[in-house]
Amino acid sequence: MPEEGEEEINAFEAILGFKLPESLRTVHNVRRWTRLGNSDEESIKSFVSRYLEYRSAIGTENIDLLSTFTSNENVDCVIPYIRLSVKPMVVNTLDNSVVLICQPGKTDYHAMASVVTCRQLSMFYAILGEYFLQQVMTQEERSGMESGVTIIYDLKDFKITDYLNPYSPIIQMFRIGIALLQEYYIELLRNLIIVNSGAVVRVFLQLAKVFLLPKAFEKIQIISERDMKESLLESVSSDALPSLYGGSWKELEVENVDPLSCCTINRPIPEAAAPCDIRAASHFSLGAGKTYAAKISANEGQTLRWIFKTSGKTEFAVTFTDPKENGEVKLLIPRLCIVTPLPDKTPEVGSVYCRESGVYSLEFRNVKSTFFSVKISYGWVLE
Repeated sequence: MPEEGEEEINAFEAILGFKLPESLRTVHNVRRWTRLGNSDEESIKSFVSRYLEYRSAIGTENIDLLSTFTSNENVDCVIPYIRLSVKPMVVNTLDNSVVLICQPGKTDYHAMASVVTCRQLSMFYAILGEYFLQQVMTQEERSGMESGVTIIYDLKDFKITDYLNPYSPIIQMFRIGIALLQEYYIELLRNLIIVNSGAVVRVFLQLAKVFLLPKAFEKIQIISERDMKESLLESVSSDALPSLYGGSWKELEVENVDPLSCCTINRPIPEAAAPCDIRAASHFSLGAGKTYAAKISANEGQTLRWIFKTSGKTEFAVTFTDPKENGEVKLLIPRLCIVTPLPDKTPEVGSVYCRESGVYSLEFRNVKSTFFSVKISYGWVLE
């Protein structure tokens, strides 16, 4: 590492008051996080501390997502129903970014809300963000230059007018997941290229403003259908552009991947999620900004399973209080905002394996700061 980079990292760690994990200790990460915190020391410290806790809770500290992304349990529950490219390290040599293709058409997302929970969708975005980060860091190590992510978003066959209701179940869930992706990974986004938008381009931009922060929205580049292939090649190198869009990238003989678009082939969405055998028999109301914790004593080797339904946006996490470490609280399930807009079809369910004996807590917080209370029903079992 160049001496100047090491000095920059040391100065950043002096602001934090602790050393970064070795796997994240790069000058490019330091610069991204400095930009994300607007060079404000308190904002930087707060963000990095939150990110490290979150990263530990989602379990990606020691996972090579470049080789395991599609088999990750948080990806496997979503990716069969959508179309996106899954080959890692497809590098756009024009700007050193890594490329992802997304084709939202031909998927009934309203139906997906009946089989995928809010936490599953948010965790998919969490793992996608870490997958982006691992690719970007790998490319930065190889090239010595800052990298980023180029996303090509193909709107062909996407019935965008079906998704304009902000209160529809799937839109509520997508807004939470995309907000999570932007919170931790927005500095990775280099280009957001939209193709095949056709006559609904204005509608798309209106919807994008609902989902995207200004920093992400300003990266949008609309490419017209008339000269799409030529224009794409001005922004993306041929070997990083699928042949469907005028490039030379093909995915031949790859199972469940279209060879020309290089995207996964989605399958039909089931009519219902697998049933849960736990009853949500406990009920309470949570005032604005209030918290509640259900504390459960468990022994090593047991599995804690839970179910809950909420009438509004609720932050949920699972923690462990270690009696051997002076009551230190460890985050086991990341703090994520949850909605259950279809509570009878897709209540929030999950489990955690108890590696140690102690007190496990199901923690709920009403994220509304004024007026609105939420009603929560929950249940749990130890097995």
